[in-house]
Amino acid sequence: MLRSLVGSEMCIRDSNGISAECAQVLADLLLEGGGTCLHKFHFSNNMSGEEGGVEIARIIAGSPQLQDFRMQSTRCSGAGSLAISAALPNATNLVRLDLCDNNYGQQACEQIAQALQHLPALAELHLKDIGMGNSGAAPILSAIAAAVPDLKVLSLGCNELTADVTLPLLEATGNKPELVELLLEENELGSKGALSVANGVAHRSKFCKLARLDLSANQIGSKAAEHVALSMADKDAMTVLGLDANTMSARAVQAVQKLCAEAQIQCVLDENELPDEEDEEEEEPAAVNATQQATAAAPAAPQQPAVLIKVTPEHTWVEKGPLGLKLLQKGQHKEDKYGVKVSGVTKEGIPQYLSGLNLEFLNGEKVDDITYAQVLAKLKAAGRPLTLKFSGTMPSDLAAQHGLVPDQRPKPEQTKQPLVTAPEVQAPTAEEAAAKAAANVSQVPHNPIVKVTPEHTWVE
Repeated sequence: MLRSLVGSEMCIRDSNGISAECAQVLADLLLEGGGTCLHKFHFSNNMSGEEGGVEIARIIAGSPQLQDFRMQSTRCSGAGSLAISAALPNATNLVRLDLCDNNYGQQACEQIAQALQHLPALAELHLKDIGMGNSGAAPILSAIAAAVPDLKVLSLGCNELTADVTLPLLEATGNKPELVELLLEENELGSKGALSVANGVAHRSKFCKLARLDLSANQIGSKAAEHVALSMADKDAMTVLGLDANTMSARAVQAVQKLCAEAQIQCVLDENELPDEEDEEEEEPAAVNATQQATAAAPAAPQQPAVLIKVTPEHTWVEKGPLGLKLLQKGQHKEDKYGVKVSGVTKEGIPQYLSGLNLEFLNGEKVDDITYAQVLAKLKAAGRPLTLKFSGTMPSDLAAQHGLVPDQRPKPEQTKQPLVTAPEVQAPTAEEAAAKAAANVSQVPHNPIVKVTPEHTWVE
């Protein structure tokens, strides 16, 4: 059976329980002619250990055409991990490299960093759970920043990384225009690290194709998680956000779910732990009337997915005083010229729908291409009336609800009916009310998609 692998372009030996001795036999066989023709070599879930890693490294060194190498969960460590990382520069055509769930450590990580300089075609780098730590991440991130220009997937989960690596991480990945997935689950980034990642990824001209960000199990608190969701909602390509197994309150989970649903982002929020200092939401009153019971018992009609539309509302202030807006810096650094985003509305009378939108114009002057500090200075210096124009997206039904678009839902035809005396009727039973509520819920009309350009004026 092994003899058939000689001259083959593909060798997959996953979950075969291969020992170090068997790995040696495999290497000797594949290298009989002095080298291999392998394009794809998968060797995962085996028991080859440290010595087996040395033998597999021989195969890598003798496979110059190799494009896809996966060696997960083989208990590789010590001399084996050093041999593997030292052999990688020979595989200059590598597109996918996966070394997850082994023990590489500081020295091997330094050799991986050196190897990356020789892998210009690399598109996927999977280094989850290799004992990297901050010290091992530093040389790898530095190498990524200067190499692998077409990187699409970077997996660094389960490596005990802290907030200290976020700036090097963003510098390494911010110049990768093809990056689609950034996987950082099961680390120790905390709220500080999550905020740093969110601010960096929110950069307008960077991470434009990022579709998946995984920050699961990183000890992220409620406010930081909401900030992450708010920042990702502004990324057009974002489709999956991982925030499960963090320390979010029930209220924060609901807020994140709402933000992600409105932005059509799939958000994983399982197993979030509620800290003691966070309060649960108040329970519903125990006593409800029959109609409320019937509505609760009615089966919910399947909801149509929210349709996002672009909105560009304006609002004018005419009286001096606080604007009642919380403004969020866009971009990773204070000197980044990407303007601000509304993260909250704090004053009564100011439209709540402005939350989540970007500030685009101030009295007709474009302000989304200057720094956060410059925007604040212009706002402070501005007199009244002050007109601000915003831009962003929101569900079409929400836009119609706030009058940002005409409500074009079909209305029932109104026809004159002869006036008659209504017969005396009794109050419906709970069962009858439930049936009526179910029928009403299932007849909710669909909201059409429309383009809107609303304005709003502040006078106080």
